[in-house]
Amino acid sequence: MKVKCYHCKGTYRLYGDMMHHQTANICPFCGAEIRRSVWEHCVLPAWGLMEDTNRDLQQEYTGYPDTQLFQIEYQTNKPRVHKAMTDYNPYKDCPNID
Repeated sequence: MKVKCYHCKGTYRLYGDMMHHQTANICPFCGAEIRRSVWEHCVLPAWGLMEDTNRDLQQEYTGYPDTQLFQIEYQTNKPRVHKAMTDYNPYKDCPNID
């Protein structure tokens, strides 16, 4: 799995058993970290499902002669960040009428 740190702009990869290492959630370049609870309850299960899906696709390919081989990867181009509603100002572009 490829992890992009937006704190330092570094990217690091994790493979297999490395995913469960105590420091897997910590950027090796700057030390920024994904909260351990988020890592364990969100990241690891999502990664595991992708691994299981690809394993199932490979087993289906080897089990059925007329089946094509596929591999599933997930990639996002940029983080989806939403500003808090306290930062929202619907009048910021309106001219001052005073």
